Amino acid sequence: MKCMFVASIRAKTEYKDAYKKIVNALRDGGNQVISDHVLATSQEELNKMTKGNNTVFHKKILQNVKTSDVVIAECSHQSLSVGYLLSYAVEQGKPTIVFYNTNSPEPNLFPTLSTSERLYYVKYSDLEELDRLVHEYAEYAKEQLDTRFNFFVSPPIERYLSWIAKRRKLPRSVFLRKLIEDSITKDKEYKLKE
Repeated sequence: MKCMFVASIRAKTEYKDAYKKIVNALRDGGNQVISDHVLATSQEELNKMTKGNNTVFHKKILQNVKTSDVVIAECSHQSLSVGYLLSYAVEQGKPTIVFYNTNSPEPNLFPTLSTSERLYYVKYSDLEELDRLVHEYAEYAKEQLDTRFNFFVSPPIERYLSWIAKRRKLPRSVFLRKLIEDSITKDKEYKLKE
């Protein structure tokens, strides 16, 4: 799976360990990760870019978002540029996973992003938990690429799922998938068939 990693370049010094943990966890999972625009670029380099080079740099990032299978972000630090890229990823229909540290304030951009079945907000408290969550949510994103299953629900169910998505900041598909996975593990008759 081709993963595009986005994060604040300005906050790289403070969150470098988290950035590297995400990128390494994705690579450990056998994914191709595009991350040099964050990990190998400094704020000073960006500030020194000519207008032409800056345009080329940003067009390349947008193209990478467009051609990626999934977009992964670390948003513990507020960044309008990252917010723009996340909005663009959602608009492109990309599964988009947004990680942020519980020790940081919830990013202001969350309410501004449109609700999407493919947008995941994930809190983490330490690097060990972050590693586990990156693996878990990357698998969810990969599953989303493999199989898409649509079905009709009644208006009350739709209202409840929308409430879950808004209140818990959990995509409806993740909520439903977890319910089904729980049911599978508890279903003795199904286990006998396997």
